[in-house]
Amino acid sequence: MAAALIRALTGAEGSDDSVRAAATDLREFGTDATPPADVPDLCHRVADIPGTDLARLIAALAPDPATADQALRDLTAQVQAQVQAQTQAQDQAQDQTLPATPPQTTPVSPGATASSPETAPG
Repeated sequence: MAAALIRALTGAEGSDDSVRAAATDLREFGTDATPPADVPDLCHRVADIPGTDLARLIAALAPDPATADQALRDLTAQVQAQVQAQTQAQDQAQDQTLPATPPQTTPVSPGATASSPETAPG
């Protein structure tokens, strides 16, 4: 998400790639990977990476914090839409590879054989 946000704020190409990558991570990691709630949350998540100061970079790229927050909300919506699309595509692919339903068989009365089925009293 950090890469997507930086690309969105700078207008650089490739933000779609970052959104797809974030969506893939979110789908694969499920509930262990939740999108950041806001820019400070995103900055906190990457704060322990040596040599990074995402908060300062974002402030330099978007001096108005509301601009960065809105960009992150937009990106989060795109990521969630991608997750849904990826999940639907995977479900459709899985449905196409499932074996056909086996034919139903008619139950045979106890004591009957395939060559001489018993008939019901009547």
